[in-house]
Amino acid sequence: MIRDATDDEGLEIPTQDIETGKTLDLFAAGYNEFEIYIGDQLVDWTLTGTLGTLAVPSTLDPTTGASTTAFTAGTVSEEGTIEATTPGAIIGETGTITVVVSGG
Repeated sequence: MIRDATDDEGLEIPTQDIETGKTLDLFAAGYNEFEIYIGDQLVDWTLTGTLGTLAVPSTLDPTTGASTTAFTAGTVSEEGTIEATTPGAIIGETGTITVVVSGG
């Protein structure tokens, strides 16, 4: 699951509009088959669509080894999702993100 905070805190990233130039911090939370949190995960981050950019490389937490990244909204009217994957598995995917004109 992709969240906006580490250590099973924060919220899952839902479908939303994001103003161009705004940034979201993203964390990949791992859960077992019983939906019990097992820790933040080391993942590869990818975008679908051309909605913006991800910080590359993602940052590794020195304590857990888990990865985090920042998404920056780009071109207005673009939409897509952000995926966190490990070999053979999708850890999570955000809701659809639509880039909108900045309010100010």
